[in-house]
Amino acid sequence: MEFKWSPFLSALAVVLGGMGIIYLLFGPGPIGDQSMDMNMDMGSGPIQSHRSYNIEVISGTKDVQPLKSTEIVYIIKDEQGTILKDYDVVHEKIMHFITVRKDLQYFQHIHPEFNKETGEFTIPVIFAADGEYRMFADFTPSSGQMGSGGEKLPVTIYQDIVAGNLANYNPQPLGNTQRSKTFAGYNITMTPSSEPVASQNDYGFTFEIKKGNQLITNLEKYLGALGHTVVLREGDLQFIHGHPTQSPDTKQTGKITFMITFPEAGYYKLFSQFQHEGKIVTSDFLVSVTEGVKSSPGGVMIHENSESSGGASTTPMPDAMEGMMH
Repeated sequence: MEFKWSPFLSALAVVLGGMGIIYLLFGPGPIGDQSMDMNMDMGSGPIQSHRSYNIEVISGTKDVQPLKSTEIVYIIKDEQGTILKDYDVVHEKIMHFITVRKDLQYFQHIHPEFNKETGEFTIPVIFAADGEYRMFADFTPSSGQMGSGGEKLPVTIYQDIVAGNLANYNPQPLGNTQRSKTFAGYNITMTPSSEPVASQNDYGFTFEIKKGNQLITNLEKYLGALGHTVVLREGDLQFIHGHPTQSPDTKQTGKITFMITFPEAGYYKLFSQFQHEGKIVTSDFLVSVTEGVKSSPGGVMIHENSESSGGASTTPMPDAMEGMMH
């Protein structure tokens, strides 16, 4: 598949004091790769963003076939066209690479190899079935801007890719909002702090993890935390990357809580990953979000602070955009 690189998007950062949330509002853009702008808050209200990043896939985009390993090679460029080569280690990695099909099937959270001399990231990816996929790159530039709490702001950008023949693409239904499911032999129950869930409000999502009838109280650190949750919205694939409120050193109770703020109404899938006895367990739960008190225009990016992680990121998606385990 050939890609046409879109121009950088402009952004306006709006900081909500005391809520630990930064909104970046984007106008609509063409389908293709999308660049996200990062900015910092100096406590003075809205300020104009001036940093953009762009993912450029330089190989592995032609004749991608399902169930066959495809080596994806990409670089990150800033708004001046300079290849980014310096990254901070965040959750034990400098780059988190996430893929999912547009119908929110076949989620993967994997990590590429990095060549610091060339700035190239290389990752073998197996796409499970025909269809259009979105590939997210989640990272923190070493030269990145600082948030109001002194933390460096993370960046999430994406690129779409077609695997196989779109004529054979059979979108799968989202499923139901069942709260208890079994994943790889683990019984996981997800409970929101209150319902119904509305946009523009903070909610705690608590995951109770059992094997058999026993609560799991010895989860291992996975990428520096007791778990990770990636949230994706149906259709435009708005992206939120969240982390547990509990520190990895906290005495475990068998329950892990993630704080999530949904920017807009819609259906969202929560892909949560935990590590136990050396095994990564991935769960997915569907959440229906109603319209909150106020809704942001266009897509948004959210950075939510948590006790163990120091931040989370949400990718803004233009209104015009449509919508495997580690």
